[in-house]
Amino acid sequence: MLIKQLIIGSSMVLVTASLHVVALFFLAVRSRRMLIDSTWSENYLKRLVILSLLVLAVVAIHSVGVWLWAFFYLAIGEFSEFGRALYFSATTITTLGYGDITLSPDWQLTSTFEALSGLILIGVSTAFMFEMMRHVLDDAT
Repeated sequence: MLIKQLIIGSSMVLVTASLHVVALFFLAVRSRRMLIDSTWSENYLKRLVILSLLVLAVVAIHSVGVWLWAFFYLAIGEFSEFGRALYFSATTITTLGYGDITLSPDWQLTSTFEALSGLILIGVSTAFMFEMMRHVLDDAT
């Protein structure tokens, strides 16, 4: 069962990380196009709108990861209610981990992969937002 958890956990990290990076790439491309457009680039308020939308989009991307892990936990039979699976996933991916809900010993290791995934993707998102803010603010001066 250990090998199964390692393979499945690693696969879930690969899937969520790939989706995350692809989504960030498209966000970067789209926001750069908006900044090139003179009607957006000359207006500071519009630049703030772009940054605000980027933050909301990053939150949405993280939410997709939480939902994917929750569906995974439902699929393997660890939870019978989606709400509990979603709660467990959200607390695990953020590494908050209250511990009030845990997985069975057969699947406990997979939750560490979710936590690792969350740590990595939060770091990637932070770097992305830092770079986007630098780009938006550098062009504004």
